[in-house]
Amino acid sequence: MHGYQCTVSAWESREVMLEFMRSGVHLKAMKAFHSIATGRTYGYESESIPSWDEAYNLLQEKGKDY
Repeated sequence: MHGYQCTVSAWESREVMLEFMRSGVHLKAMKAFHSIATGRTYGYESESIPSWDEAYNLLQEKGKDY
């Protein structure tokens, strides 16, 4: 989208998401992020999954650059 590669993920609960985020391969990737990529992240809780356009707009408006 707009020349970017983006992902959107949805989780059944915050606890399940945090468990994944803090373990295994994802933790290793987070630690290596600065040497393998650049980008922006944004996470939030919602009752519905945003459309790609909504997710992209939120990322641009509220995302944190890394």
